Amino acid sequence: MNGIKELSPETASRLFKWKGIWFCLNGLSDLPPETADYLFQWNGDWLSLNGVKHLNAESSIFLTGWRGRAIKRI
Repeated sequence: MNGIKELSPETASRLFKWKGIWFCLNGLSDLPPETADYLFQWNGDWLSLNGVKHLNAESSIFLTGWRGRAIKRI
């Protein structure tokens, strides 16, 4: 899913239900809090967000609750 440039909260709310172990969303450059809220509810192990260069304070609050094993490059 590296070609995705934007991820709406509605789409993220569906993705977090996926039972896989790895999400590669390296095409995202921004992670708004509304999207981060859903994305960091995902129960997988690995999350790759290499395109995100800055994570604002509101989005980072949701990151602290993620239970996965590793996030690649935030």
